[in-house]
Amino acid sequence: MTINDHIETVLVTLGKVAFTRTEGGSDTKKVDAYLKSTHAFMKKHAAAIAVGTGGEDSEGYRAFFPKGLSGYLRLSKTEAPETFKSIKEALAKYGAGIAEPVRRGLADLEPGWFAVRGGQQSTLEGLDATRNERDAARIALEFALIDALHDMAKKYKSDPKKGLSFFQPSLLLARRRKKAEADVPAGAVPAATTAAVAG
Repeated sequence: MTINDHIETVLVTLGKVAFTRTEGGSDTKKVDAYLKSTHAFMKKHAAAIAVGTGGEDSEGYRAFFPKGLSGYLRLSKTEAPETFKSIKEALAKYGAGIAEPVRRGLADLEPGWFAVRGGQQSTLEGLDATRNERDAARIALEFALIDALHDMAKKYKSDPKKGLSFFQPSLLLARRRKKAEADVPAGAVPAATTAAVAG
């Protein structure tokens, strides 16, 4: 595998990480939006839940709103699983008198949460995997560059000035690059390529 192959692998893995990070951001927005929509749903149907459970002072109503409506406004991702589980349990115990459309909406809250949260967690796991792949590719490239540097040092052991000439910053300038690369020995790495990867 040549150094250019290693460089290509690193660039590909960087692209994968960037793409997966974008997906992760999108999934996080979906989770946040779901929590907001849950608050909106509970606020909209609080009166219907009160009627169906015997009033706002009833045990059934308090089972749906243990922290009041404000509890849904401040609902966090860590609290959400237990909250949705409580809604399911409250529905099973006190939901018989609640209007059917509201009861159906309450029943859908927990499965909906697991769907959006599961998508986010799956994406985050994928991000970890692509980061590991990127890190492995970077290490492989680093070792290949070290080997190339050692080979260069051996080749020009008796003429270090010539060896150093391949690492001059001026080689990065476009007008000189073509000529400089033509002078590079077979198997050596042009300084421009090395510097571009390092940057």
